Amino acid sequence: MVTEVGEPDGPSLTEALVAEVRRPVDADARRVAALHVLDWIATATAGLGTEEGGILTAFAASADDGPAWTIGYGERAESTAAFVNAGLALVLEMDATHRRARLHSGPVVIAAALAMAQRQGTSGARFLDAVVRGYEVMIRIGEATGPTHYRYFHPTSTCGAFGAAAAGASLLDLTDRQWADALGNAGSRTGGLWRCRLERTMSKLVHVGESASAGLRAARLAHLGLTGPRHVLEGELGLFAASCPDAEPEAVNRPGGAEWKITETSLKPWPGCRHAHPAVDAALRLRRHLVADGVPAGGIEEIEVVTYPEALGFTDQPRPESTPEALFSVQHLVAVALVRGEPSLDDVTPPALRDPELSAIRARVRVASGEPYTSAYPSSWGAQVSVAFRGRWYREQVRDTKGDPESPMTVGEIEAKAGRLLDRAGLTGPEIAAGLAAVANLPTAGGLGQLVAVLPGRSGPGRAGPARR
Repeated sequence: MVTEVGEPDGPSLTEALVAEVRRPVDADARRVAALHVLDWIATATAGLGTEEGGILTAFAASADDGPAWTIGYGERAESTAAFVNAGLALVLEMDATHRRARLHSGPVVIAAALAMAQRQGTSGARFLDAVVRGYEVMIRIGEATGPTHYRYFHPTSTCGAFGAAAAGASLLDLTDRQWADALGNAGSRTGGLWRCRLERTMSKLVHVGESASAGLRAARLAHLGLTGPRHVLEGELGLFAASCPDAEPEAVNRPGGAEWKITETSLKPWPGCRHAHPAVDAALRLRRHLVADGVPAGGIEEIEVVTYPEALGFTDQPRPESTPEALFSVQHLVAVALVRGEPSLDDVTPPALRDPELSAIRARVRVASGEPYTSAYPSSWGAQVSVAFRGRWYREQVRDTKGDPESPMTVGEIEAKAGRLLDRAGLTGPEIAAGLAAVANLPTAGGLGQLVAVLPGRSGPGRAGPARR
């Protein structure tokens, strides 16, 4: 059934966006995309060792066979692989973030692109182009949703299906009209309420999984001729009217800025909610001064963290009792940074939460919001950390956190992070080296066989047997 209603003349926001993102992807953007794929693979693979990873693997076991590789299990249907792999990539809170859009493109877009690319038998370059375009659409729409939307909705979910649909549309080489249909139907079913933040739930995995699989379905249906609303963003009863009272529609097609939005996306050097990372970065800088002055961590008398309100809304957890709570506790992560240095996954486990020294330091952390961090957000995510020792105050502040485009991780640091995560997941040295090589070869690879071969199955890369734990 097709219905028609009056809408403004001229192209819709999604139609104009399609015309923009269908341009050729340059070699530099492909190289950045390959690094994001590496980071995604490592993060998703390490996620297998969590409780959530076990649940997702069990879900994969209950699903239908298919051509798409599901990390930790093996070949499953395209929609299942997209769902499970997206969830795995989000479990450890080590995935990439875009500051102005306030979302995580990688878990959704890469999971969707990888699942469809295997079925299509595409080249590495076409796969990377789909990733770049998926990031572009997801981030541009995220930038337009506005701060009030973020208060109630998880933008990685509400905008994720758009990104997955764009990745699918790129791989299917849809026409402009089909692209718009895919984005319209992807957006018409979007959701992702933040209620899950206020209870101890795993719902965020449903958010990203559903977005990845729904976006692919929208692209495939558009390819078959199923139409969708052109004005799904700005039109009456559209996304902005329904859930974005302070939307910035012009942001969807705003000129200027980076050539591709993927280059504006921040990678995480440490585990934990990205909103806590500015304070972690400042605490790590402080630690170097304290060590140089011979100040013992146990001697710190007071710790003050000043950041922007949104960061505290997500990370003010003074007494975390579990790994998920530790990942969202700025108090705990700052204590780790001051006592142990750069946080690792071992630092957010129950034994670390019970560590007497960390517990004592964590109890001394006081948090507040303030300038210049409040007004600089979301363009800049910053914080100041101050510690007192024998009447003397030490202070450090950051405006742009390690991993941001202004303070990027090097290729070596990204590869080292991937190596640590893959080692934690149980891969051997040769398997890790093969994974790094497979990703590095993606821009010129004729297919994805080398990449898929290194993804863990039920007993290791490309094989069947019990999932790694």
